[in-house]
Amino acid sequence: MPLDMTNFEDDITLFLETQTVACQTPSVIGDAKKWTERSAALITQGGKMHTPWKAEDIALLEKWCGIPGPAAPWLLTALAADLVSLRKQPLLALFSSEQEHFISTITPGSEDDYTG
Repeated sequence: MPLDMTNFEDDITLFLETQTVACQTPSVIGDAKKWTERSAALITQGGKMHTPWKAEDIALLEKWCGIPGPAAPWLLTALAADLVSLRKQPLLALFSSEQEHFISTITPGSEDDYTG
């Protein structure tokens, strides 16, 4: 879902109300350190919806591999998908480009989805 950063708290609330599986994610991953500016609002709004998030539950791609470039959302998507596959737990993901910001929930799939 695209995020309007000027209405971040309202957009987070709308996302959590409509994507209820997002409230069950044990952790959050973002592509850039600029998401730390919004972590308090994210945790506060999430708390209102009974999410388990704490500041230490927010991981950042930039912390692991440096300043992300234009491919950061794609790298984060691949990393998040692998983490979800390994952990068997959903993950809330925050993606950004220079002007756009997005939020998504990545959930474990079913092995039955891949059978013919």
